[in-house]
Amino acid sequence: MMPFVPLHHSALERSQHLIPWLHSWVPATSLIILMPEEWFVRGHGLSGGAINWDNIWIPHKLQEVWFLW
Repeated sequence: MMPFVPLHHSALERSQHLIPWLHSWVPATSLIILMPEEWFVRGHGLSGGAINWDNIWIPHKLQEVWFLW
């Protein structure tokens, strides 16, 4: 059944046209393709941070970045 319903493959593995289609409407420099291992680390669009005046950690959000999960 797997050859007919290839759920064991990701969308990128099933279609070589997906990335060019995404680049047609997302700027190529701001599109980051994430592997499943990176989804919960990089996928939130945060990069470091700092402690504010109230001693609370405030993360820095990445600007103009699109993540492909």
